[in-house]
Amino acid sequence: MGHFLQPRLQIVDTISSPGSATKPNEDRLGHSDQVAFVIDGATGLGDQPVTTGHGSDASWLAEFSSEFLLTHLRDDRLTTEVIAKLISAARDRFLDFCGGASIPRYAWPTASFAMIRLNGDRLEFAGLGDCKALLLKLDGNVEVHSALGDYHTSEAEEASRHLGRLGRFRQGDLLGDPETMASLRAARERQNTPESGIWTLGLVDDAARNICSTTLKASDYTAALLCSDGFASLVDIYQVYTAERFVQAASAIGLTHLCEEIREIECEVDPDGARYPRFKQSDDASALFTKIVT
Repeated sequence: MGHFLQPRLQIVDTISSPGSATKPNEDRLGHSDQVAFVIDGATGLGDQPVTTGHGSDASWLAEFSSEFLLTHLRDDRLTTEVIAKLISAARDRFLDFCGGASIPRYAWPTASFAMIRLNGDRLEFAGLGDCKALLLKLDGNVEVHSALGDYHTSEAEEASRHLGRLGRFRQGDLLGDPETMASLRAARERQNTPESGIWTLGLVDDAARNICSTTLKASDYTAALLCSDGFASLVDIYQVYTAERFVQAASAIGLTHLCEEIREIECEVDPDGARYPRFKQSDDASALFTKIVT
């Protein structure tokens, strides 16, 4: 019998582009030869940050989570166990920042993530929230894995409702409008509860028990594109590419070029959100493209 060659990740390209020149990038990427992930910190809805030194609580959580995952995702530790420990550690650290102050639930930091992890010929997808992993199969088809599926549809409908009332963005987003903010805060309060069914990475233990996890056969796949929703917008919102064409383009023209296409749509084609309803003109956009090799 021949010796089985362990599949590994060969990172081809990465990008992490802030959606604003004046606000911190709240996305993070991480990778090794066995693990790759993208983390997308959710825009904070509190009056001011609780954490210090990171620009925003979402940026702090994304950085904390990235470092934790790269440190602890080793050997045969179960992904769900690592995420549970991460949530517990993040909550402890956040409470340290709070210094005993009571923070409303809508102001708790939260994030989405999508991860692929190799173990022998097992390829695991794990995720919470609306980040995506597009997996290229040997036959050229692409599987899209995401914990929240087509969540972008309902989010666009909600943004459209507020844009219909306001007409356009104010200073690049809708967050300065009190009615929009109240609606977003109410939705954020319901996250990580069975009632909402929307589970994200943050401070709530139950989320670790509701991770979307799928185990696949690694040798069936040749590449993967992991992206935050800001980068996946080229498929989900702007519909410039199908999933298959998107992965092909990531390989052929690179992630920087794709990100430039996103910014052109957001800043030149539809700067007011009239054609593509959304809550802010530009979102952080991050992606990682990797081959799966032996």
